Amino acid sequence: LIPFSTRGWRNYYVVLPSHMLGQSDELKVSLAHEFQHIRQGDLEWEILLEALKPLFLLNPAYHAWKRQVESLRELNCDSHVLMRGRIEVRTYCDTLLSVCQQALRRDRAFVIAVPKVTLVTADRATIGFGKQSFLERRIVSLINSRRQARPRLVYMAIVFPMIFAIFATAVSIQRPGDWSHDRIMLSTVVNLERMDEINRLSTFGRIRN
Repeated sequence: LIPFSTRGWRNYYVVLPSHMLGQSDELKVSLAHEFQHIRQGDLEWEILLEALKPLFLLNPAYHAWKRQVESLRELNCDSHVLMRGRIEVRTYCDTLLSVCQQALRRDRAFVIAVPKVTLVTADRATIGFGKQSFLERRIVSLINSRRQARPRLVYMAIVFPMIFAIFATAVSIQRPGDWSHDRIMLSTVVNLERMDEINRLSTFGRIRN
């Protein structure tokens, strides 16, 4: 059984295999992934897509489009789960691989026929031979997102101290609210210089007259 989420008329449900209750990392990843699907409204979209399927049963373009929508939905869900920062990329990828391997090793005796969103797609037909499977694409995307996050952290580590330094400088050069002794002395010197300049100009004017 692959972890999946579904819904009834009012309530949402997350279905997990019993063995996962003893695997804390897999349990954490599966719940976070399925809860994110619920937050994004992916179950409602899945119900709509399933409702349209009989109308386009013989239309290959519809099935290709539906697979593309499902792929983008999973990539978006993976990205949002990791953005929360509670799960490591390696733990997330290990869980995807583990769930997929367990599903392929076991013959599924039954299929739950409800609109649902699963953690992984583990059909042998989708584990491409000679071509990149969607599971591989997901893992590559997750690894690339981790590499892109490091320069972002470096950028934040540089920018925030600079902003703080600029702010601190601006505060330090603000005019003080009270007249300190040093400021009074500086103002007195400036006024004396102005008076001396005025006196020299007035004396020069009298001499010319």
